[in-house]
Amino acid sequence: MEIKPTAITKIYIDDIPDQSYVERFRQLGVEQYCIIYQNNVDPTATTGKINVDAVIQSIEDNKPIGGGCSFKDAKKVVLDFEHPYMWPLMVGPEYIKTDSEGNTTTYESLKNELINLINTLKEKYPDKEWGFYSMPSIPAWCPLEGDPIQQSVPSGTRTAYLNKLPELQIRNLQKHLTFSFRPLTEVSDFVTTSLYQLDKQDGDSIGLDELDIKRSMIGSKVTANLAGKKESFAWVAPVFFNFANATGANAAYKVFDIIPYKETEQDVINPAIANGIDGFFVWLATNYRITQITSPLSRGGYAGLRDWFNKNFLANTGAPASDDAYWTAPHMKKAIETILTDWLYRFCESIINTMKNGEVRWK
Repeated sequence: MEIKPTAITKIYIDDIPDQSYVERFRQLGVEQYCIIYQNNVDPTATTGKINVDAVIQSIEDNKPIGGGCSFKDAKKVVLDFEHPYMWPLMVGPEYIKTDSEGNTTTYESLKNELINLINTLKEKYPDKEWGFYSMPSIPAWCPLEGDPIQQSVPSGTRTAYLNKLPELQIRNLQKHLTFSFRPLTEVSDFVTTSLYQLDKQDGDSIGLDELDIKRSMIGSKVTANLAGKKESFAWVAPVFFNFANATGANAAYKVFDIIPYKETEQDVINPAIANGIDGFFVWLATNYRITQITSPLSRGGYAGLRDWFNKNFLANTGAPASDDAYWTAPHMKKAIETILTDWLYRFCESIINTMKNGEVRWK
């Protein structure tokens, strides 16, 4: 794969915990986006029905709607409505499910809920650019028989990781995801897809050296196909702070893991550049993680995250995770905000350096 120097691709990030860095990010060419989480604005959306009025009311009342910059300051707004919408859309038109109360949801009904949501918001707030988070996601494995994505894999069905799939199966997957998600992209201002990296630090029993690169290449092609004739579209960068139980990113089930930049460059940045991706959305939810680290353990604090921060940023010189007085002190919260913001700044700077001249100046 030939990587050529390219013009700076746009980078969007969610949180900047230390606000003194905001102007530095702007000068770097990095902007914030606003992300709206379905549970913040409409907890009932998990039923497959979206209360659009409730979403608008949350915005109008200036309630906490998600992450990133404030809604009024945002140019790009990302709608994160995943459950129960993501998987059915990946399955496609064959999806149908009836719950224990006799309520039926289908690919068509869920797709139409999302389309109505974004169309209504675009009409209400025409000064914003709107898109969906992680639509589509790129799976790590697929069945070898039948449709590329199945609601369930019947016993005896062979499966394979994407880097082991036959080329025909890869083409079928690309066509399938493009067809299933095109109705959403036709009403969106930008297209995003997600690739949560699998971390090679935890072993390579499934050929991770090849797998993430293959997923990036597929994601690039699908996103480009979905974007069609749109003037620009966006790529969601992988989440570098990964939930092990949500992404399968860590075979060792670590709380979080910082994936070395060189690995990210190989797995995501270079394939994106090679395929003409227009930008990256970096999602870290850093402010939420800081709250988990600095809250008392009796009120939402997370010992595992304290251990993680101690190991990665304090060289294990900090107090034990059980020491609430140490981790909840105001000066500690401020220090953590600055440390994580500085890490994010240098990470974005590395992406830009790679895109400008292929050099990696920070690992």
